[in-house]
Order: sequence, then structure tokens, then C-alpha cells
Amino acid sequence: MSRILGPSQEQTMSNAEAARPTQKTESFARDYGPTPADGFTDALQEQFGTAPWWVISAVVHALLLVILAFVVLVHETRRGPAIIVSVLPSIKLPIKSKPPVQRDRLVQTPLPVSTEVKEEMPLLPHAEVIEPEDLQTEYEPEMEQAQGDEEALNDIPMGPIGISSVTGLDPSAAGAWGIRFGKRRLRAVLRNHCSPASIGAVDAALAWLARNQEPDGSWLCQKHDGRLPDDVNVGLTGLALLAFLGSGHTEEAGRYRNNVRRAVMFLIGRQDRDGMIGKNSGHKHGGGYNHAIAGLALTEAWGMGRVRATGAAAQKAIDYTTNHHQKKYGGWRYGPRSNGDLSVTGWFVMQLKSGKAAGLKIPGQSFRGVLRFLDSVEVKEPDGDSYGGGLFKYQPGKAHWGTPLAKARISSVGMLSRLFLGFPPHSILGGADYLVRTLPDWNKPCFYYWYYGTLVMFQIGGDHWQQWNGAMNEMLVNRQLKDGPDAGSWDPVGSYGRRAGRVFTTACGALCLEVYYRYLPMYR
Repeated sequence: MSRILGPSQEQTMSNAEAARPTQKTESFARDYGPTPADGFTDALQEQFGTAPWWVISAVVHALLLVILAFVVLVHETRRGPAIIVSVLPSIKLPIKSKPPVQRDRLVQTPLPVSTEVKEEMPLLPHAEVIEPEDLQTEYEPEMEQAQGDEEALNDIPMGPIGISSVTGLDPSAAGAWGIRFGKRRLRAVLRNHCSPASIGAVDAALAWLARNQEPDGSWLCQKHDGRLPDDVNVGLTGLALLAFLGSGHTEEAGRYRNNVRRAVMFLIGRQDRDGMIGKNSGHKHGGGYNHAIAGLALTEAWGMGRVRATGAAAQKAIDYTTNHHQKKYGGWRYGPRSNGDLSVTGWFVMQLKSGKAAGLKIPGQSFRGVLRFLDSVEVKEPDGDSYGGGLFKYQPGKAHWGTPLAKARISSVGMLSRLFLGFPPHSILGGADYLVRTLPDWNKPCFYYWYYGTLVMFQIGGDHWQQWNGAMNEMLVNRQLKDGPDAGSWDPVGSYGRRAGRVFTTACGALCLEVYYRYLPMYR
């Protein structure tokens, strides 16, 4: 029998039933979890419960901003190539300077000035003041090799084993010979504390040599008070040619250019196919000396004048020196391949040095042979005491000294050879001390020794050079003949002078007085 309920009772019953889960709902929740909420709002209500609406709104807006930012980034990366923005440099505004500070003016009291002129470099008693325009070689060369700084020190290596341009001969063209030209000569003389009279003495010597040159370009020995046969004239001609070159006269320019040309042509005419100059020498000593000195003169003539025929002859001379005449692993003497002696070897060392400076080809083994030979003749520990090096024997095992002058003479050759091979001055100071005790003296004349000693002491410098230069310069200028047909020459004194004659002594005297500008000092 059905029961009829009223409206209020039906409503009460519906709420109660709604609040009480049915058996089916509890079973579903137990098996599948809670029932999903219907709609987005119901989901929010279910997640946040009774949270306020403004919190929900903030969360929703934050999510939207994140989604929009992601969309923008993806959109920008898919757009075309990137745009490069350059930044213009900043413009510096001018700095406003402050007005200068007004200062009180200082009143300066002039210092007293002495009008007395002190003579820092007194002239020698014989000296005559020469105006600079009279000291030129009548030209200021335009050629490249004549340019250079005479104030500069030269330490340019000359070879692969330390061969050095000790005497100022740069292997390049520029600067190698420029000190010999024009007014540079006067500046070099004054800088080295010497009277200008030395330049006048050189010019007088060159004038004598020019007057007495033979038509074929040579200079004769016996014609001018010598005793050696005239086939040694090749060496004498080379020595006289070196004196002209030392003052800046070349085949192309200078007051004595014609004398230089004739001398060069004479030497080239005496060169054989092998390159030797003056081969047919009747004197036993002639061959080695002739070729060494003549070859040295040709290498300097080529280095200064750059005449092609002269350069070819100079290279041939070098080739003969190194390939035919030098003792293997040793030095040189009178004949080819002979056991070397220091006197002849010294001239060959100078030839190779100038050839290297002039740009000629020289094999390195030749320099190594010279080093080996010098080691064999240098005195290591005389009397068991250390002396600083620089004393040499004539040949290995042979002192060949006899007198203090002979000892100084042969040692000066070895010392100069050491310097040309790049050894520093302190390695030969023992020999330099000995040379100071054997200064140039006209009562004990030896032009051969004075020539080598002057070159050595000029490179060493200091007190050694001052003492040597004071004795050498005054002696030579005072002893030079001033009058007569032989004016400008030196008498053939000493054993070497009496044999080789006036040409020898005059050329050597000029070369000694040219030391101030012929080569540059390397170590000072």
C-alpha cells in the first residue's frame, strides 16, 4: 500500500537522500577514485575549495602571461634573419681649459762668461791650420756606398763563424766606405784627437805617389831607392793603391781617379787564369806577398767603386786565395799550399776581410783554417804567468823574435788577425801592453810594424791608443820630407824600408795617418 507524503516531507527526504551517498556512489569512488567535477568553475571550486576569488583570478592571469610569453618567443625565433644593431662611437666633447695662472716673473741675473778660448786639442809644432774646403777629395759622392754614419759603431758579423767587421767594413754597401769621403775625413781626425796636419801629410804623400806612378799604372822598387827586383812591383802597386783608396779616391771619382784606374788595370793585367796576381816573381818572397796585397787592393777598389771588371778580378783573386794558395786547415806563405807563416797570413786575412765586406763569396773553411793557424802560433803562457793573450810566434814552434822590435812586429800581425776574426780587445791585452812598451820611434824605424800596430791600437782605443797615436802621428808628420823632388815622401829607413824602397815607406806612412777615417772603430 503506497503511502502518500506531503510536499514538505518530500523535500526533506530529498535533501537527506542527496546528503547520504548511495551504495552505488561509494562503490564507484572506491574503485575509480573521485568523480570528475563538471565544468571549469567546478574544477576550480574543487581545487581551491573555499579560497577567495581574487586569489583564483591572480593564479589564472599568471598562467595566461606565461603562455603568452612562450608564444612570443616561439614566434620571434621563427622570424627571418637577425637584425644587427651597431653602436656609434661616442663623441668626445672639447675639454675646456682653465685660464692660465698668473705668476710673478722672475728676474734672472746673467752669469759672467769668460771670453778666453781654451785650446782643447793643441796643434803639433809643425802643424799648419788647413781650411775645411781644402780637405775634400774634390767631390761628395752620390753613390749609395758612400753614405753612412761615421758616429755609429759597427758590429755587423762578417761570416757564419763569427767573422766580424771589426774595422768598420759593413757587408752591405751603405756605410762601408763613407767615412773616407769629403769633409767626413776632417771630422774623424778631430774626433780622434789628432791634428788636421795629418790630413795634409796624407795629401802630400798621395801627391808624391801620383807624380811617380809609371805610365802602365805601376810603381817601381829599384827606381825609388829599393833593392828588391822589380817583379815585386805588383805588391808595391797594391800598397800604393790602398793609400789612394784610404782617402776616398776611386775609379769613378776623386782627384786621383785616373791614378786609381791605371793601378787597377795594371793589377788585373798581371792576373792569370787561376786568379793569382803576380805569379812570375823572381824573388822567393814575392809570390805570396804580391797576391795577398794586390788582391786586398782589388777587393777595396771593388767595394768602393763598383766597377764590374774590378769586381770580377777581385772574386778571382779570392778564389785563388782560398782554393789554391791556402794550406788546408792552415794559413798562407810564399808558395801555394806551403806551411803558413804569420807575416804572409796577416795580409791574406785582410784580403778575406775586405772581400767579405765588399760582398764577395768566401768559403767558411778558409776562416776556420785561419783560426786553427792562429791558435798554433799564439803564445799561451809566457814564463808560466798569465799575461792576457796577444803575443805570437812567426811559425808553430819558431819564435823568430830575436829583438823586442821583432817580437812586437810579428805579434801585431797576429793581434790584428784576431780582431778581424771577431775576437774582442780584452783577448789580446797582453800584446797591447807590450806594444805600448815599444812605441814608434824614428831611431828604431819599422814602417811594417807601425802599419800593423796603428790598426791594432786604434781598435783597442783608450790609453793604449792615446799613447800610440801621440808617438806615431807626431813622428810621421815631422819626418815627412817638405821640400825637393821627394817632398811628401818618407825616406826608406829600417830593414824593410831599405829593401822595399821609398814607395813602400810612403804608402805605409799614408796608411798609418789614414787610420782615423779609413775604418770605423768597432768597440768604442
